[in-house]
Amino acid sequence: MERINLNQVLKNTTFAYGFFSIVLDEKGAPIDFIIHDANERFNELTGYDISQVKDKKASEVFPGILLDDHDWLSDFSYTALSGKTKVVEAFSRYFDKWFRVEIICPLERHFVTFFSDISKEKYSTKSVENFFEVNLDLLCISDLEGHFIKLNKKWEDVLGYKEDELEGKLFLEFVHPEDKPSTISAFSDLSDTKKVFNFVNRYIRKDGDFRWIEWRSFIYGDRIYSSARDITQRINTEQENATLLMAVKQAAESVLITDLEANIEYVNPAFERLSGYRKEEVIGENARILKSGFQDPSVYKKMWETLDKDMIWEGEFKNKRKDGSIYIEEVKISPVFDSNGKKINYIAVKHDITQRRDAENNLRQSEELLDMFFRQSLDGFFFMMLPEPIKWDDSIDKDKAIDYVFKEQKITKINKAMLEQYRAKENDFIGLTPIDFFKHDVENGKRIWKDFFDKGKLHIDTREKRFDGSDMMIEGDYICIYDHRGYIKGHFGIQRDVTDLKETRRALEKSEQKFKELSMMDYLTSLYNRRHIFERIEELIERKNRFSETFSIAIIDLDHFKDVNDKYGHRAGDKVLRSIAKLLKSQVRKYDVVGRYGGEEFIILFPEINREEALPVMERIKGFAQEMKIVHENNEMFVTFSCGIADIEEIKNHKKRMDMIVEKADNRLYLAKENGRNKIVVEDK
Repeated sequence: MERINLNQVLKNTTFAYGFFSIVLDEKGAPIDFIIHDANERFNELTGYDISQVKDKKASEVFPGILLDDHDWLSDFSYTALSGKTKVVEAFSRYFDKWFRVEIICPLERHFVTFFSDISKEKYSTKSVENFFEVNLDLLCISDLEGHFIKLNKKWEDVLGYKEDELEGKLFLEFVHPEDKPSTISAFSDLSDTKKVFNFVNRYIRKDGDFRWIEWRSFIYGDRIYSSARDITQRINTEQENATLLMAVKQAAESVLITDLEANIEYVNPAFERLSGYRKEEVIGENARILKSGFQDPSVYKKMWETLDKDMIWEGEFKNKRKDGSIYIEEVKISPVFDSNGKKINYIAVKHDITQRRDAENNLRQSEELLDMFFRQSLDGFFFMMLPEPIKWDDSIDKDKAIDYVFKEQKITKINKAMLEQYRAKENDFIGLTPIDFFKHDVENGKRIWKDFFDKGKLHIDTREKRFDGSDMMIEGDYICIYDHRGYIKGHFGIQRDVTDLKETRRALEKSEQKFKELSMMDYLTSLYNRRHIFERIEELIERKNRFSETFSIAIIDLDHFKDVNDKYGHRAGDKVLRSIAKLLKSQVRKYDVVGRYGGEEFIILFPEINREEALPVMERIKGFAQEMKIVHENNEMFVTFSCGIADIEEIKNHKKRMDMIVEKADNRLYLAKENGRNKIVVEDK
């Protein structure tokens, strides 16, 4: 068998090889090392040829190595003097490289090194770590069973857990119980054949709340690589939008939403009924699909000028239905802005006034058609005419003309619908003049009438009295009637009793306000709920930042509350919670905030006082609580509570102040529990 030339192998290996001896001082401490031999790879990595460095001290050849950030001499001397092999990965600032070095002791006080340049690998790893740290999304790597291996810090912001609390844990431990079956099913479908997997589920936060998370994952080798995003706000917004969308869908008015170029993005059912187009036929089309060709172009010009100024435009359109018929709409178009104030859409609320405009035209064209419409209309109609037509332009004395009108213009005809609106008889109205309507302020009435005659029409929304004394809300439109010369003969009015509509709107607004209030409250105790409490804590932190106002919080947990439920039942437990809630609310200042934190836990916010000032308040309440007798179905119950108090002065991390003050109070609560319950703790010891 041919003998192996070891020296030849070492000379030609891909690792950098070197043979060295340690130099000791008179006390036996290592102070340097001598280079005896090296291969070509050593020359390539260090830039030194063996002929230049052979049998020379390192301090003479490359003195900077002994001053490097990493203590190479310590590693080399350890192996040379102990005989133990050592493997080191470290960065040499002298050579500006990362090295992986295996150090072996072949002879006493000698060592051999096999080292390689691992800079590329290290920089690649560092790039991944930096990417993990700066990424705004949730990033993680897990094994094929779903155990977290590596996560970025964004997880702590979203779920409240630190990285070391999540690493090694199975991701399913944090999935919302209701979402676990679908998550397990989806996870089982994940394989290396499906390149990217998308999924949405809920995760439980450390504080018990939950967040909606949108996932993208793929398998590579024996690892699952995932990118996720907290979409809770988006989900909540979508739910709110769904409620609003339902209201819009059920609205009687036609609603149209477009982008900024007037391309249609949404229409409600009322629009479909009015225009004859199905939603699928108009989505993506420009709103000009409704143009009839009979509209004055100046209307569109004025509309865009108004909208470009981010103002609301109101006007009328003469549009064309799908079947080609013409209809007239009273339109209000409003700009829509996103949360950053950027204009993103236009929304048009449109009311079909075709019937009203047809009525106006018919009145001018045919007395017979007018009379028929007048009698059958469900809207209130009346005529107020002059004995003789009057000229109305800038050539006349309008003040004198108005004096004449106020005395001589009289109601001459009124229909049944209007009489029903006012619960009046025809004789109550016939013959009334403008003065009769403006007895309280004749001069203001004349100004209104003058403006009315200038414009030829008038629209009002006003509260009026019926003849039986009851109130009603009126929406009215009044239009001048002209003769063939353009002289004013009088006017006719169309009035609608919108009392029920206005009352319905007020009731809706009241219900919305009530809903808003209820969304802040805990239904059992009538205290503020957890979400509202956290909003108030944020407000107090903001006041601390702006005005240096201190505040403290107390978290309370009823002692042995489970025993109450187990012994007396949940109804008894509910009564205890309500009683404690009532006690807490009665014993604090009116501007202190009391809420239910969850289960048998309560929380109190004390503005403007620190924890030492809050302590006697809580001691007093604790005394009342332990003396309070709660009776349920002839059973007498007594409860105590444990409490932890913290104040904002203790928290120095401005970015996480809310989480940290709550956590500090919570930790002190559990310290009170561990020390025998029925205690209040204001310090960490």
